[in-house]
Amino acid sequence: MVLASLASLLAESGASFALATDRLVRGFPSVLPFGRGSEHLGMVLELLARCEPGRGMAIMPLLAGAGAAGAGYALVSRSAGEAGKKSLGLPTARRDRLIFILADGAGKEELGSYPVLSFEELLKASGAER
Repeated sequence: MVLASLASLLAESGASFALATDRLVRGFPSVLPFGRGSEHLGMVLELLARCEPGRGMAIMPLLAGAGAAGAGYALVSRSAGEAGKKSLGLPTARRDRLIFILADGAGKEELGSYPVLSFEELLKASGAER
């Protein structure tokens, strides 16, 4: 729900964004390239609907090797967890453009100097209400 709401906010603002998930996805790609608009939002929502609890592709190789030049990354998760710890090994150019959005804000201290927002803080900053 957090990621679907964030995607909706991005689409409404006209932002171009991509999506990659480490969840198991059947019958649909687990990575969507950069896009924008209602059609792209529909693809994002379809991907999210097809996500299963099991693990699929590892997210860190996707972050390390994918993306457009100059693109920033928002890593959305329930808590800091392993992906947050592994992100410390990303090349500096990728680390400098990474922000964490944690569903409940748990584990902020594990991420050191990375920018971290809870979903509630993100909503307040965007002016959207929950």
